Amino acid sequence: EQDRIRPVDRTNLALAYMDEYIRRPDPDILEKALKQCDIALKTDNSPSIPYAIKGHIYNLQGVRPEDAILELKKALIHENRSPFLYNEISGIYYKSGDYNRALFFIDRALALFPGNKVFEKNKSLIADKI
Repeated sequence: EQDRIRPVDRTNLALAYMDEYIRRPDPDILEKALKQCDIALKTDNSPSIPYAIKGHIYNLQGVRPEDAILELKKALIHENRSPFLYNEISGIYYKSGDYNRALFFIDRALALFPGNKVFEKNKSLIADKI
């Protein structure tokens, strides 16, 4: 039988699980969130949100930066005008010590959202490392 829960509801549930994880850091909660994203991706015609959420979850886990980047880049395929996705990818590269890639992605974020104070601050942090 066809799933009666809309993909957007599944992504909202994944976000609720992430919110719960922040209050109560239990890895099983993030696994539930990932499961909801995977189900949403099977039926969603606009998968940028589930991919972005998966990337954020992997980033929260802190042990899978390459998976986080991969999922966020998948989201960019469908939503390449999101400066926030570029900023998040930049942050992951920054944390992993790949400052040149971090700079590349923060420059993209700033090109899409010039004057954003958070992005400008992130760029200055990256520039200090290069």
